[in-house]
Amino acid sequence: MKILLINPPIFNDIGRVLTNTPPLGLLYLAAFAEKNGYPDIKVIDTDSAKLSWDDLKNLFLKENPDIIGITGPSRVLPALIKSVEIARKSLPNCKIITGGFGSTKEPERVLKAADKAVDFIVMGEGELTFLELLQQFEKSVQDFHNVNGLAFLDKQGNLTFTKPRDYIRNLSSLPWPAYHLIYPAFSEYGGVHGPYQELKHPSGVLLTSRGCPHRCTFCSLGSRMYREREIKDVVDEIEFYKNNFGVKSIQIYDDEFIGLSPKQNERVEAMCDEIIKRGLHKSLAFWVQGR
Repeated sequence: MKILLINPPIFNDIGRVLTNTPPLGLLYLAAFAEKNGYPDIKVIDTDSAKLSWDDLKNLFLKENPDIIGITGPSRVLPALIKSVEIARKSLPNCKIITGGFGSTKEPERVLKAADKAVDFIVMGEGELTFLELLQQFEKSVQDFHNVNGLAFLDKQGNLTFTKPRDYIRNLSSLPWPAYHLIYPAFSEYGGVHGPYQELKHPSGVLLTSRGCPHRCTFCSLGSRMYREREIKDVVDEIEFYKNNFGVKSIQIYDDEFIGLSPKQNERVEAMCDEIIKRGLHKSLAFWVQGR
């Protein structure tokens, strides 16, 4: 089973590349699928690669995958839907799945705008749902109601949701993002916006937690369950990127890394202690976000 995961070529619509950092969501999906027996998988950031719409069509025809997964936030849904349409016209028998924040928040809009070109939407955290979908495809299953975390149109065109998928509690059980599967290489990414001279390239991007402990009324993230990775696992990943990819800076993309309660910030101090213990602070710059 051949799998192609893509970030849509948004620059065709807005005139510039939007993705300055690797698509972590797709890289986690790819790593989890590869770990569980699906090695024939690629992640292509068509925005960073500056593929035109014709280039995208040619990519689909060249790769000829069995499964295409496309992601993106709400602001890129027009590009996502156009990518879906091109995929469907190019490969009418391919299974097409969308996910990410945009599809999760507006599943009906995506499914109807794509005019039945999307087979399934993976809602929320995608690793387990995506894996179960792949396993069902292999068995030629026709009824997907037993796969949690899906949205799709039934045979009558009605919007259908399966049971919500539970959050992944043990984040350290997940493999690290599959940077070895991405094109362009992650060393090609410009990283965070702004003239931060301290952030030398290449820059590694990672998550130390998922969700946010706060309940701001204006926030649309919906990540209500805050979960942390083990500190050793995080610093092992940082050290791996330094030793194997030659990274010179680290960008931590947690929804909230600092600005928590004193108890929660003890974790930040402990992580810094482990970084200092290994001497990583001497050769790496760090960029985080918080309040």
